[in-house]
Amino acid sequence: MSTESSSTHTLQAGQAMHLPLAGGDAVVVTRGSVRLHAAPQWMAERVLAAAFRLEEGEHQLIESPGWVVIEAASGDACVCIAQRQHAVPARPGWAPAWLRRLAF
Repeated sequence: MSTESSSTHTLQAGQAMHLPLAGGDAVVVTRGSVRLHAAPQWMAERVLAAAFRLEEGEHQLIESPGWVVIEAASGDACVCIAQRQHAVPARPGWAPAWLRRLAF
């Protein structure tokens, strides 16, 4: 089961914000333009971070979880972050029976 929540942020020219986003979250630019720096990832022996420029009306779906940087590219910008909230499933019986007996 998953639900969605959204938040709107206004950035002044040159201002940036750092957000932890999960895979499946979306960044939508509602005014102005922004630079989106995706979470760094290892590729072979190098760390790479994809960067995108998004104009008003464009969006980017976050593919992998991590800290994302959103920066106002020119002038003021407004972005909407749509985050998916995933329910954490209960894990009954995750420990072996002998370990459960030792628990207080």
